[in-house]
Amino acid sequence: MANWEKLNKEFDDALNSMTKEDWDNWYKNVEQKRINQNKMNITHENEPIQNEDSVLMAVMAKYWERSRVGFKKYGKTLDRNDVEFSEWLNHLQEELMDATLYIEKLKRY
Repeated sequence: MANWEKLNKEFDDALNSMTKEDWDNWYKNVEQKRINQNKMNITHENEPIQNEDSVLMAVMAKYWERSRVGFKKYGKTLDRNDVEFSEWLNHLQEELMDATLYIEKLKRY
């Protein structure tokens, strides 16, 4: 029996041996992890920002993730002083040019 077949059988056996209580506990655990991942401790003017607006929280999470990706890629944050004002403008222009290309592409669907 190949390794993947053995793993598949072990997985199937484990799934088949789970009781309704096991499934309920598993689901509660997964749901709690999802809720915890969506929580962000963000404040504005020393007041916590509540996460009642799911769209706002999703956008904020994407900004945070984007910042992490940039830091992993470049090893720096935007809090830097080694880029001239005109270079920042060029970066912005390039990003906006990309955005207009994406818009044009989507308009063609």
